[in-house]
Formats: sequence, C-alpha cells, structure tokens
Amino acid sequence: MKKDASNVLFLFLRCSYNQTRSLLCSNCRSSVLKQSADNEKSSVTKFRIRRGFATYGPLNESEIDFENEIVSPKLELYEVHESEEESDQSNEMVEESALNEEEIDSGADIEQLGLLSTKDLFNLVKPNLREGRSLKHYVHSTFHLQVLVSLFGVDLYKVDQKRSDEFTRIFLRTSLQNDVIPRLQLFQTFFNITPRDFGIIIGKCPNILEHPIASVNDTLNHLKKMNFPAGRCKLMIMKHPRCLVMSPALVDDTLSILQRMTNLPAEDVKNIVMMTPRLLTANLDLVAANRDMFRDRFLFTVEDFHRALLLCPEILLNKRESLEEIFAYLKNEMNVSNELISHSAEVFKNNLRNIKTLHQYLKFLRRDQFNRDKPLYVSLKHFARQPLNVCENLNLNREHMIKFMKTL
Repeated sequence: MKKDASNVLFLFLRCSYNQTRSLLCSNCRSSVLKQSADNEKSSVTKFRIRRGFATYGPLNESEIDFENEIVSPKLELYEVHESEEESDQSNEMVEESALNEEEIDSGADIEQLGLLSTKDLFNLVKPNLREGRSLKHYVHSTFHLQVLVSLFGVDLYKVDQKRSDEFTRIFLRTSLQNDVIPRLQLFQTFFNITPRDFGIIIGKCPNILEHPIASVNDTLNHLKKMNFPAGRCKLMIMKHPRCLVMSPALVDDTLSILQRMTNLPAEDVKNIVMMTPRLLTANLDLVAANRDMFRDRFLFTVEDFHRALLLCPEILLNKRESLEEIFAYLKNEMNVSNELISHSAEVFKNNLRNIKTLHQYLKFLRRDQFNRDKPLYVSLKHFARQPLNVCENLNLNREHMIKFMKTL
C-alpha cells in the first residue's frame, strides 16, 4: 500500500516537474528574446510584474500598431507595485529557479528527481503551479490582451484576483475583430460609451464577450423600450454588466416578482433596480427573507419599509446577521424609532463597528442627540459614513477623535 502511494506521489511530482520545466523554459526564452530585441532597438512591449495593485501607462490609440500587432514599449501592461526589496527577492527566486533548471537539464535524465526529497520537489513545483493560471504570463506575448489593457483599460490584475479559470480562458480565446469591436460598436449605438467604459464592463463580466451579440442587442433594445433613461441605464450596466446576459423575458419576470414582493408601483421598482442593478440577478429567496425581517421582526410599517427601500435598496441584499446587529444597536443603544431609521436607511450599508465608534464618541461628548426637535440634533445619515469622514460636517476635532478611537 505504501509502495503504491509512493508511486502515485512520484508520478504527480514528475508531471508537475514537466509543467514547471516548461514554465521556466518559457520565462527564460521570453527574457532572452526581450533582451535581444532591446539590443536591436526594435519595438517590443514593456512588461513589468510587481505585487500589489495594477496601474497602467498613458493610453492612446496612436500608440498601437494594429497592422504589425505592436504596442508602444512605454505602456505598462501589467504593473503591480511592491517595495524594491521584494522586487529583488522575486528576481533572485526567478534566477535561482532558472539555475536549478539548468542543473537538472545537465543531468539529462528525469529519473534524477528520485534523488531529491519529497519536500524539495514540492517546493520546486508549487509556486509555478499556483502562478500558471495568471494572465500576467500571457499579456507580454498576446497582442489582443495588450490592446485590451492599453486601449480599453481592462484591469487584468483584478481579473486575476477573482481567481476564475473561466474568466482567464475567455480573455485568452477572445478576438478583437470578432468579439470586442462588434460589441463596442453595439453599445455605442445605445449610449455615449467610450472604450474605457467598455473595458470596465468586460472587466467585471467577461462573459459578455462570448454571449451571443444578438441576445445582448435584444436585451439593450428591451431596456430602451421600457423607458429606462439612457444615462441611468448606462450607469446601471457599468455597475452590474451581468444583467446583459439575461434574456428580455427573464428581465420582465424578475421585475414582476420584485414588484409582487415589495408591493411598490412599477415605476418605483424600476428606480430601485437602477439604483441597485444586482437585484436583477440576486437570489430572490434572500430578497424575500430580508423583506420579511423588516416587516415581521423589525416591525416596520408598510410606509416605513417602502421609504427605506426607495432610499437604500441594498437592504434587500444585505446579510441577515448584519441587518440584525445594526438594527438591534440602533434600537437598544441609540433609542431610535423605526420611522427615523426609515428616513436614514443608508445606515445599513455601513458596518456595526463604524456605527459604534461614532456613537460612543458622540456619547463621550454628550452630543448623542437624535431627536429632530431637540438642540444639537445629529442626523442618522452621518452613521452611514466612516467616523473620521463626518468630523467636518459635525464640527468635530479630527485629532481628538483619533485619540479617542485608540482607547476603544
């Protein structure tokens, strides 16, 4: 039994070694090609990898040579910031891996892997197996990815952070002429949309690039026929592009269900959907549960619930535990009525820690007054923001608040 397990482990490590070896070889070849191209002063893409968040260089369509498939070398396609020390350590790891590759190649026999310990083999293959799915390994050699970054501003780093292999495959197999350009032209017939706006859309929902363009056109036409204002409709799509992969019939059914759930007029349902387009693709069981919570547990009247919903539709999508904690604190610690909460429902978008911090500081100053008819009244709307961001509006000393927060 132990022998069989050892054979299986060795086969896995052998396959992993082959994958690692190909990755290292490709990295080495890329470095050699880049260095030789620089020496010949040819126009090649500048590629820098760092850790942190991605930023990109100046964007200009004139810097892209579509005929020769070349992007200006001054554009930074996948840059992630890190300290110089971390950068040096990363470079040393790559160089060390390349040296290890050269040493193993000189052995001319993969069976030499048997001489290494299991731990050494695992440490050799693990980093490259983890990084192999990142778009940063393709952007410097794939022209359409370079264009998506430089012209459309697609943030490949954020796409990688979603850790979706399907999104990675979509971006790798997409075509500029067949997928990207036709959909951009379609969007421009409905809205005043720029390539950068379109880049935000496909960055959030790459599935649009493979969803049939006729279906996208039908959904856009349907939204137009429903008299959604063009400007707000564009903002709604940029917030939540997934609504465009829905069929017109599914959009109508979802709006009808939301109207029955909330007992709001059709026009008000359209307004809350434009404010929070995630309602179109949300779990309707969660929406129904949150509605019942406000009515049955929080004892909101129909009028108060509708007022809160029109101000903050996100209450239908928030986690149940978060809603319960915030409501309990508002009622038990701050002695706020349901009517007052409904006028400032945005407070549910904040977290309990921020609400507690601001309330305790106001209580320390003896300014925890939430009754409109009394002096030194403080609106609950301030509790929807970070505590330090309301200092100017409430005439509070920022430095004093920071010192107070350190005591909590």
